[in-house]
Formats: sequence, C-alpha cells, structure tokens
Amino acid sequence: PLTRSCHEGLAFSDGTTGVLVWGGGDTIRFTVGRSDLWDHRGGYPWLPSQSYTNIVDAIQKGEKDRLLGLFKKMTPKGEPRNPYLLPLGRLEVKIPGATLTRGTLDPMTGLGELFLSDGRAIQLAMCDRWGGGLFAVHFPPNTPYTLAVKHCMEFPYLRNHLSSLGFKPAEKWGNASFTWELPNDKPVMFRVVETSAENLTFRTERSRTRTWMWRGPAPIYENVWPMSEAKWQAFWRKGARIQVPDPKLQAVFDYGMYRFGAMTNPLGVPAGLQGPWLEDHALVPWN
Repeated sequence: PLTRSCHEGLAFSDGTTGVLVWGGGDTIRFTVGRSDLWDHRGGYPWLPSQSYTNIVDAIQKGEKDRLLGLFKKMTPKGEPRNPYLLPLGRLEVKIPGATLTRGTLDPMTGLGELFLSDGRAIQLAMCDRWGGGLFAVHFPPNTPYTLAVKHCMEFPYLRNHLSSLGFKPAEKWGNASFTWELPNDKPVMFRVVETSAENLTFRTERSRTRTWMWRGPAPIYENVWPMSEAKWQAFWRKGARIQVPDPKLQAVFDYGMYRFGAMTNPLGVPAGLQGPWLEDHALVPWN
C-alpha cells in the first residue's frame, strides 16, 4: 500500500498530462497534473533602465540600493508575485470488499497492473492519441467500483490560497468530471468516460467543450496498450541502455530513463522541475 504521498505512486505521462497511481485498502488514487497548467500572472517587467550599462555601472560603484531599485517590483493585491505551476486534482476509485496488494509498472512498455488480494489484476495504460492526456483502466469482470473526483481547491490550503488570488472552484459535471476556469489563462477540463462495466477512461484538456468526439477505435485499454507498448519499444531502441549486475540499480536506471522519456514526449510541452507529476493538495515549492 502507498498512502503517504502521491509521489510514491506509479508514474505515467504523455509529455503534458501526468498521472501518479497510489493508494491502499480498497481505494486507488489517481493524482493528475499538467505541465502546461500555469498561472502566468506575475513576473518582472523588463524596463529600459534595466540595461547592461546601468547594471554594470551600479556594481562598479558599489551602489547596492540603486542596483536593487532597478529590479524592484510592486505586486498588485490579488496577484501572484511569480508565475507558477498549478495542481489539478485526483480521481479516487473505490472497490468495495477488495484489498490492493501490489502494483507494477514496466518501463519497457509503459504498462501497469494493480493486484487485488484475490489474485486478479487491474490493468493500466496511457497514450498520446485521441487528443492526448488519455489514461485507460481495465477492471477484471464483475468488479463493482465507485468514483469520486476531488479538485485541488477542495483541499483547505489550496482553497484559501488560490481564492485570495482570484481563483474559483471547479464546476463539476457528469459522474466524475470538472471544468476549471482560470483567472487569466485557458480553462482546463478533467473528463471521465466509462465506456463499459470493465473500461474506465479519463483525460485532461485545455478546453471547456464537454462533447468529446473521436474517430476510429474506442479509447479503451484494449486499444491503448498496444500504442503504449509500441511507443516505449521505439524509445528503448534509441534510448541509453546499460546492464549492471545489481537488480536494484538496474531498476533505478530503467525507471529513471522511463520517467525522462515520459516527461519529454515530443508531442508534449517543456517539462518543469517535476515534469507533469504535481501534488494535488499543495503548490509546488518552486516558481
């Protein structure tokens, strides 16, 4: 069981959306974030007075106050001092009567499994098709479950802090979906689709359009896992490979390379310090 922190979880990403899978007992938690989910307000304006000539002159003359004055900034009330990445939220899946015993993630294929105490397995896969940010879950037959979604502003600290910066809570809709309007950036949507009793799909997108249309095969695990496997096989054909006799060191290297590949997908966006794997209950400790 992994219940202390989302960062213990199995990490998946398509280069923009990140998913951490953790939990214990009868509950699976999917912490979801995005590398492009920034509050772009704040930051420092570039002024003509901040020239190389003025900076060097102030340094050479030892005029500390003048130097600091060149970059003095008054942050308007209700705005952040610096741009920063925003958390998004989590999806919780509860399987009554079940107990999670073990989870695996194969860095060679990007495929994961969560094992229950009765030996059955829940299968996990992610891909960058169908508009991107798509995560597929396949349950064993006759596995009842319930869903609950928790937007980041439902956590007390984030509710108080983000409210003071002009944010409003997300609007929930459907079984476990929500749309979050941002003060000065594109909205973000978290969408859950249950295509059958055994197939659960969720995805993120920078949009407020609730209708999701796709062509071709349905976005379910059966169609997602071959795409994940093909992508990672191509990655490892080009990626750095080493072989060491210590299996723990081998696992650290392989998983590290996997996470590097996951957060730098050419179809994604430039990664922040944590990639797309952001806490859902707090702000990242950097900006």
